[in-house]
Amino acid sequence: MLHKSWFLRALALCLMAGGLVAAEGSAGTAAPTATRVVRGYYTPPDGTKFNYPYSSSKQRNKIRNHVLRTVNATPTGGSIHIAAFSVNDQTLVNALIRAKRRGVAVQVIANKHTLTGNKKFAPSKSFRMLRKKLGHNVHRRGWSDERVSFAKVCDKSCRGKGGNVHYKMFLFSSAGGRHGTNKQWITMMGSPNLTTFAARGQWNHLTTASGDQARYDAYLNMFEQMKLDRSQGSNQYQDLTSINPETWFFPKPGTTAATDPLVRGLDQIRCTGLTQGYGRNGRTFIRIGAYTWYDTRGTWLAKKVRSLWNAGCDIAIEYSIMGNKAKKILYSPSGRGRIPMRQVGTYAKDGTILTYDHAKYVTVNGAVGDSNGASITWAGTTNFSNLGFYSDDFTQVWRNWATYRAFANDFYRVWRGPHARVPSPTSRVPANIEGRVGTGRYQNLEAS
Repeated sequence: MLHKSWFLRALALCLMAGGLVAAEGSAGTAAPTATRVVRGYYTPPDGTKFNYPYSSSKQRNKIRNHVLRTVNATPTGGSIHIAAFSVNDQTLVNALIRAKRRGVAVQVIANKHTLTGNKKFAPSKSFRMLRKKLGHNVHRRGWSDERVSFAKVCDKSCRGKGGNVHYKMFLFSSAGGRHGTNKQWITMMGSPNLTTFAARGQWNHLTTASGDQARYDAYLNMFEQMKLDRSQGSNQYQDLTSINPETWFFPKPGTTAATDPLVRGLDQIRCTGLTQGYGRNGRTFIRIGAYTWYDTRGTWLAKKVRSLWNAGCDIAIEYSIMGNKAKKILYSPSGRGRIPMRQVGTYAKDGTILTYDHAKYVTVNGAVGDSNGASITWAGTTNFSNLGFYSDDFTQVWRNWATYRAFANDFYRVWRGPHARVPSPTSRVPANIEGRVGTGRYQNLEAS
């Protein structure tokens, strides 16, 4: 005789295949009425998208709509895995709930404040709703773990002992259109959280790649470790060199300037001796977008960037928050002079930061390593501060011209825009900025 829960689960799957599922029923639970759940059709293009908060609605929501349409285009039997610092977007949450109803396994991990709130931030009503509809247990009796839907938080970082959940990682088993290409193994990685503020109040970037199962599986493995909410010990830091792009997954506690992977990458840059057609005016071309730049990591990165400037590299920087120590190094008038910089954001009359650049990238074209004509972009979630070494963070290392060109073009669009200003030679940022985020003039900022 068939086990009752098995039978009901099989019945639910049959209903899903026909487009009918129980409104909120889980395995073994029948609902009094059935609701037709229709999927959308969208083939997510590969490449990097950027959003600009002071532009048309289409531009502001370019990343948000890209993620939303992919959620809607994930078919029955597929899976969605999301890890983000914040989830606070009712439209996206509704789409995730609909996906679960039509038979998609939806698994979401967010930072703890999203559920409980704290002294600085209120909890997310939309995330709480998602958690109620999906449940929060990662295991369910009679179900394989990969088909269990849930929305959960970790106590601190999921794979470490401190910090935050700071990934912005969106994985889709497949998505596509009725008449378009059905893509598999879709990864979306970048700087935006799943919040409405990410579209209307931040400059963000998100890179989509598909068709590579090895990359997808490697990222999914990190997500599987996150589900455990348990320190991975000596395996917290992972430098995944066997996939494209190479990807660094943090935490990496105890990091110094000598062991910082970004410093090691910057050490490979040479400012002259370029192949014709690379760099600018015979100099290696470096553009940096940094949400925050402070702490001891900020200081050693500032020293490294300054040394490249002194060696003749063509460098420019966009940032939103920079500590005084880093700024004194980068913006010193001595030697070759100040590195060109712009502070990006908008401000109230009392100095409160209203909107800000949330970017986290370095893009380079010129002489790198053994190549006199290379393009490389480091981009992800890791800020130029210490917190990333204790948080669930990542950096992708893209070695191609197309990614470099996309970030360089974005840099100039922001640089030339009305919300990028020549900075003051000194900074008002307090030394304990991490503790001030969410308060006073930093009330609109997150440690994100």
